[in-house]
Amino acid sequence: APLLGGAPAADASAAGYASSDPYCVAQAPRGAGAPPPSVARTGTAAGIVRRAGEPAPRYALARAALVARHGDRSPLTVYDGDGYDAAWASPMCPRADTPAGAGEGQGSGVCYPGQLTARGAAQLRRNGEALRARFGRAPAVEVHCTHIPRTRDSAHALLAGLLGDTRAAEVEVQAQPEGPLTWLYPNRKHCAALGSTPAAHALGEAAADAAGYEPVSHWELGEHMGSYDDRRVRLFDLYATRRCHQPAAQSSGFPCGGECGFGQLKRAATAAEVAPFLQARASGEAAMAMQVGPLMHGLTTFLAGEHRDPSVELLYFSGHDTTLMPLLVALGVWEAEGVDGVWPPYASTVLFSVWRAESSSSTEGVRAPVAPEEVVLVEYNGRELVLPACAEPCTPTALREGLAGLALTEEAWLQRCSDANAANVHAKSA
Repeated sequence: APLLGGAPAADASAAGYASSDPYCVAQAPRGAGAPPPSVARTGTAAGIVRRAGEPAPRYALARAALVARHGDRSPLTVYDGDGYDAAWASPMCPRADTPAGAGEGQGSGVCYPGQLTARGAAQLRRNGEALRARFGRAPAVEVHCTHIPRTRDSAHALLAGLLGDTRAAEVEVQAQPEGPLTWLYPNRKHCAALGSTPAAHALGEAAADAAGYEPVSHWELGEHMGSYDDRRVRLFDLYATRRCHQPAAQSSGFPCGGECGFGQLKRAATAAEVAPFLQARASGEAAMAMQVGPLMHGLTTFLAGEHRDPSVELLYFSGHDTTLMPLLVALGVWEAEGVDGVWPPYASTVLFSVWRAESSSSTEGVRAPVAPEEVVLVEYNGRELVLPACAEPCTPTALREGLAGLALTEEAWLQRCSDANAANVHAKSA
């Protein structure tokens, strides 16, 4: 029988969702309207003094950097008898032929494992439309993604919403090649400084055990996870991907008949997946920098106005849940309200925006701080975050200085990987 009892509700238009679970789609970035709260507050923040009668500076969006998860996708795990072909046939996916590098596919007309669905594309297009509304125009954009096709396809979908189909087709999406140059997710295969994948999975399973979560045998489909060392994460993916498409999945296949079973599994899988990032944070900035260094360098350099191409107004990184998780941990907001240590939903976004003062904030003759020319706002899925490393009003320079210990150039990161790889080879040969 098909997994969880029946095929998903086909939805080629991507207009509706079979599940209201928050995992299935994140809140879009905020679009048009008044500047976000902290930017509006900047003119009256404590310690900022103006002449009598001088208005607070008005801020306009100058540039932004976006780190986003791909949209809704088909499951990563396939096993005999799961009804995959029936459940994930077109029109679920916009292009069902398996591209090179996507892994073993199911043949023409069926989504290959991990493929962006039509719904996923619609989610990213919606995000692009929200960003265009935020800018009030179609901004000049630079885009990077991983070598995994769903991040590329998600980037194209967001660009279509941001720029329109014609202009979007003209933008180069720069994909990191599979290999040592991949750093938009934990590249443990090619960087020994990150530890091995089996060790990370073992750490995660141990963390979930220590937190008291049930073993995978507690769930109906757990029997199919025996060949994986990241069992809870794989099992969660099986349930979550179908749950987002099948109404029956709301109450089918869970040991306690619904929400409590899925919620517990999501918490257990999250504890397992985030454990290596929390361990890196506890180990210090050098260890955490190996998880996020090149990304943090790219973000803070761009936000400080020192990008190699000054015409770029939006810098966009299209990645995975394992792109956002370490970033949120590194920023010190993983446990913060609004993030809450919860697995990032499909199409989740971390948006850094720089707002520039339009009116003069000069206070000549007044010995007091003045409103900064530029301030930075950080939002996760449309909700404002306050970063421990950058007190309000957070400026691009203060942000860069506060996160300097976590930023690495690509060259420095590669050198640390190379050194660790060489040491690893030496240790094995000794």
